[in-house]
Amino acid sequence: MRDYLQDYVSTQKPGVRNNSGIGSVILHGSRSREEYISDCTLKGCVTIALTDGGFVENVLVLKHVWNDIVFPAKKENIGSSVLWNKTSSNMIVIVGVIPNNNELINRNENDFVIGRNFTQVKDGVTTSNRVEVSGNAKAGKLNVTVDGGDDSGELMINVFNKKKTGKLSINLKGNINVDASDSVSFNIRNKIDFSIDDKKTNFYYEKEKGFYYKDEFSNELIFNKDNIQLISGGKKINLGNGKEPILLGKTTVQLISNVLDAIMAITTPTVLGSSPIINVSSFIPLRAKLKTLKSKYSFTD
Repeated sequence: MRDYLQDYVSTQKPGVRNNSGIGSVILHGSRSREEYISDCTLKGCVTIALTDGGFVENVLVLKHVWNDIVFPAKKENIGSSVLWNKTSSNMIVIVGVIPNNNELINRNENDFVIGRNFTQVKDGVTTSNRVEVSGNAKAGKLNVTVDGGDDSGELMINVFNKKKTGKLSINLKGNINVDASDSVSFNIRNKIDFSIDDKKTNFYYEKEKGFYYKDEFSNELIFNKDNIQLISGGKKINLGNGKEPILLGKTTVQLISNVLDAIMAITTPTVLGSSPIINVSSFIPLRAKLKTLKSKYSFTD
């Protein structure tokens, strides 16, 4: 057993002679509140005032009880009310925290609450923060609450190992609802994959490979470094309302080229014989411009 646990000090008051009793957590000594609490958590001990007078220092607190210990805001106040027992070696140990008068209000038989509250007054302004896990077994409900008061509040879930193979799984038979007052951000290093109805619809993005989408109608959408490809599993691909059909570039250019060739081949009879039309030369530059009709970036079947 560590030496400091054997070295607790008590005043000579009747309560210390009992084998159990009730006391209150207090601030003791000349140190600041923060320094005192830091030392208490390091040692696993607190100082308690006894109900029949006096106080006991270096009182050991059981590990699971620490979550419920509340220190007073000032030295003239008291903190948590605690239940203590004396061991066979005359060591006083805190075995539980007694709830405040209003702490169990509206608590039902199947409810449980684990949480902490923090309240401070600074420059005349009171701020209150609260973190809490609560549930009701009968209703089958579990709530996690982080109330950061005016400007704080954060909930983090960390899963990791050296090989970076940690896994977080959520198995839900129902709905997921996300209501964000500002924004939702995802930072994913390699791949994100979504499937609907056992992969009847699937879409994903993978680093250096691109985006892929396919649905139950066999429609496909592919984004990669080479192209953007849209494949229809049905009869149509519409841009907008789809009122007009899209022309085929090569086919259209070839058809107009054939028309120009036919026009340029037209001849007219003269006294000297057949002669081409007078303005045939004006069609030559038009024919040369036909290649500008074809897009360099967009293609279709």
